[in-house]
Amino acid sequence: METKNELKPSAIRKTILEDHAQLRTMLKNIETHLQSKKSDLLIKATQEMVDFFLKHIEREESILAPVLQEIDSWGGVRVDRMKQEHAHQRQEIQLLVSELKQGKMMQIIPRVEKFMSDLYEDMDSEEKECLSPDLLKDDLVTIGNYSGLTK
Repeated sequence: METKNELKPSAIRKTILEDHAQLRTMLKNIETHLQSKKSDLLIKATQEMVDFFLKHIEREESILAPVLQEIDSWGGVRVDRMKQEHAHQRQEIQLLVSELKQGKMMQIIPRVEKFMSDLYEDMDSEEKECLSPDLLKDDLVTIGNYSGLTK
């Protein structure tokens, strides 16, 4: 079995994309509970998503960030952006969890909706900028790129 440091870029990409698929499923579940206005189910589903999401961003930082850092000259920028976004998301989660514990639906609903919207946007952006199959590939040699030679 491969350890975190031995995972190939394609395996890391697959793992993170599987997390994103799971998160999207969880978000759809939350959307259902928002529409039904069943507070106990909404709170439970949101807490489950938060728990999974926190594990997900830890996984990104442990297996994705090191590969991104070394993948190309923009790696450091990608990692810095990811870390900044994760710090912001952790702050938002702290507020969300605090409100979940208080059970005040009028405060919870807008915060949940905003967090969900931001998370969908973040996953879409991350998939384009950091999880592209052209970026995270096992073969680091790319044939057909600009070589610097002129005709």
